[in-house]
Amino acid sequence: MSSVYKSLSFLGVNISALGNLDGALGDEIKAYKFKNAKDIPNIVQSFSNYYNNTKINCDVMLYIPSNKNGSFMEFASKKIANNIGIEVFSSIKFRKDIKEQKKLEYLKDRIDNVENAFCIENIEYIKNKNILLIDDVYATGATLKEVISMLLDYGVKNIECIVFTYREHEFL
Repeated sequence: MSSVYKSLSFLGVNISALGNLDGALGDEIKAYKFKNAKDIPNIVQSFSNYYNNTKINCDVMLYIPSNKNGSFMEFASKKIANNIGIEVFSSIKFRKDIKEQKKLEYLKDRIDNVENAFCIENIEYIKNKNILLIDDVYATGATLKEVISMLLDYGVKNIECIVFTYREHEFL
């Protein structure tokens, strides 16, 4: 699989979703998070195929941390970075406690929940780099948009986003 399920854009940043949350990649995320699966081979393969076929030019990978099941994005980023040969850096940190986005059904609640929720550590390391930003699920984009805006405000050179899955849902 090297095609994109959904393409989006925010502030000139491309956001590519590799699959549907209700499909195979979504099943793999859920199996890892909730059923103690130990690996994510389909996500790694789909990501690697897409990354290599599109020839994305990035210096370092950043991931959006999970506020629950906190190890998933760290685990996934390390597996993928190792497979595609890019350095992963855990610069994005929580500044405050937030609710799980998946439990919030209103768009405004999701946006308010993540507003000023993140900070960047060691910004000098990534400031003039081409960043590959990854996340597991795109539902409303509130989290990605918050982080993208923050990275751009800090002077990051270029950002490319890849999310594993897209959630098909109409938010109020």
